[in-house]
This record gives sequence, C-alpha cells and structure tokens, in this order.
Amino acid sequence: MAARTGRRKGKTRGGAGRKKKSRSGRSGAPKGRDPGRTAGWLIAGIALLSLTAMLPLGGYFPSGNPMGSVGDGLDAWLSWAVGAGRFAAPFVLLAVGATVGRWWQPVTLKRLWIVSVAALVLAPAVDFFLAETARAAALAEGAEGAASAGGPEAGGRLGAALGGLLWERLGWLGAWVVVGCGAVGTSVAAFGFNPLGVAASGMSNAWAIARRGWSAIAGTLRGAWARRRRERRAP
Repeated sequence: MAARTGRRKGKTRGGAGRKKKSRSGRSGAPKGRDPGRTAGWLIAGIALLSLTAMLPLGGYFPSGNPMGSVGDGLDAWLSWAVGAGRFAAPFVLLAVGATVGRWWQPVTLKRLWIVSVAALVLAPAVDFFLAETARAAALAEGAEGAASAGGPEAGGRLGAALGGLLWERLGWLGAWVVVGCGAVGTSVAAFGFNPLGVAASGMSNAWAIARRGWSAIAGTLRGAWARRRRERRAP
C-alpha cells in the first residue's frame, strides 16, 4: 500500500510539472521580438523622417534640411511626382507601418488609409486647378503675368495627368465638382459624416425660419391694413 501511495504522489507531482511547462509554453514570444511590430516601427520612423524633410525647418539646420541632401532630393522628387500631395505621403507610410505592426483597431486603420490615400490623390488635382485659375486670371491681365502664374510643375505629374484630364474634359466647374464629390465621399467613407447633408439641413432650417418670419410679418401687415380699412369706414 505504501508503494502504491508513493507512486501516486510521484505521478501527481510529475503531472503538475508538466502542466506548469505547458502553461509556460503557451505564453508565446515577447512582444519585442514580434517581427511585424518591429517592421511597423521602422516604417513609422521613415514616415516621420520624410515628413520632417518636407517641413520648412531650414533655419534650424546648417544644411537647410533635417535630412540633408537626402531630404532635399526626397522633397524635390515628391514635389515633381505629386505636388502638394507630398505631405500625404508620410501618412500613407504611417498607414503601412500601422497595418504591418497591428497597432490600432481595424476601424482606425481604415480611416487612416482612406484619408491619406484620398489626400495623396486629390491634393495634386486641387493644386493644378488653383494654378490654372491663377494662369487664367493672369491671362486677363496680360501675357507677362500669365508666364509666371502657376508653373507647369503645379500639382506634379499626378496633378497634371488627373487634374489636366478633368479640366480639359469637364471644364473648370465640372472639375471642381468632381473633386468636391471626392472629398465628400472621403468624409462619408472614413467618418460617416456627410457635409452636404449638414449643409442641406442648415439651408432647410434657415428656409423654415425665413418662412415663419415672413408669415408673421405678412400677418401683422394684413391686420394693420384691416384696422385701417375699418377706421376709414367708420362714421
């Protein structure tokens, strides 16, 4: 009996040890060793450096750019490619890093992706439209002003391709309407907010208030006119 009891205790101790090992084995690798998170942080660092390369901080650095000649080259290339949309490029990189590193919730990542990509596409077109508007205004003043208003690099290659196509095929009004619809669609897709709906609701409320005010004024005038007619008819 004593031998059986000893064997049972040994089994129990051995089973507890195996359970502890299995629990420790399920703990997984520490977060710092996750290659996805490490790659995400590296991409986010590159996004931050690319953003600082485009900011006007030359007065604080001897080389004129926080990233030196590399930053100057990056800024020049992005300006050539996407014009004003270059400021959205770091946020696209941040979206890539956040997706790889799995930092945020899917809803937040979705919003970041939609806003950054929309800004990268729409900003060059807006830049091109503004340059074309300035050039048209300068043409009305004289040929010399037109030559210096909005150079051919306005909006970059993307702005010249997309904005030029819309401006040529749809005219200035249609081009602005398309870009405005794109901005509204971005707001709805990212945040569920429709600025046109808010504007329409505000106009409807303003019209209702105006109608009530006009009805009150018309009622007051009708009452005053009726009293005046009664006073004239009185002996």
